[in-house]
Amino acid sequence: MTPNDSLFGPPETLTIGTHSALALLDGTSIALDLNIGPEPSSPALLSQLITHARDLRSLDTVARQALLAAVSDAGSSASLYASHHREELSPDELRSLFGSCDEKALANGSIVNALRLVRVGIYPSGRNPRILLDYSLSPELTQYVLCVAVDKNGAVLAIDMES
Repeated sequence: MTPNDSLFGPPETLTIGTHSALALLDGTSIALDLNIGPEPSSPALLSQLITHARDLRSLDTVARQALLAAVSDAGSSASLYASHHREELSPDELRSLFGSCDEKALANGSIVNALRLVRVGIYPSGRNPRILLDYSLSPELTQYVLCVAVDKNGAVLAIDMES
């Protein structure tokens, strides 16, 4: 057995469809979904993506650094996510997330720091194999996530707000 077997099984045995697993990050269970499409991908590529996904700490660090850099750009999805939630969440909801409603507590950096990784999607098929990391302030309070896409080498490709 290889180290990747503990998540989804040996890469060469995986079939088209969605394969699910759980991983821990700071004591929190994170859903991992491996989504294999009809376009073939090599077992080596599958293994590479799964290996990156298994290292949630490193992926999370890279994604959060990109989010912190992007949130100060007024036209970015990260900035839109922060401003949307400052405006749309009630004072009680904001207090439950940040402990306060004051401007300092709701600064862009504070909002990024409060994001929780809620899902990791692995997409090995097609021309752009990638891993998507979905972040939310609170899945109970908002339908929106910030999705950070990373390539097969773990480099950030894009940040998008999705629902």
